[in-house]
Amino acid sequence: MNYKHCQRIVISSYSDVRNLSPDVSVVHFRKFISEKLLTNVFKKSPRVKIICLSKYAAKRSKQIISKIPKKIVVIISKEKGRPSSIEKNFYM
Repeated sequence: MNYKHCQRIVISSYSDVRNLSPDVSVVHFRKFISEKLLTNVFKKSPRVKIICLSKYAAKRSKQIISKIPKKIVVIISKEKGRPSSIEKNFYM
């Protein structure tokens, strides 16, 4: 399935949750992910299908990631920094 044309947003703080639309299907957590932040995202955007995280954020949040429903795809970037062209084609 190609998610390139899906509604997507980057979240780097709690204030970004205010900008969420119910139609968002791809969420990239730029700096961190917390249980509270994740709950707020699911409340505002129940159609989320993909969650993207940096390798660093995923390493710090293993317990939280395990609580994400199985129907949601979790993508963890393999490299530091910006996503590769392959990652961009898949979820950006």
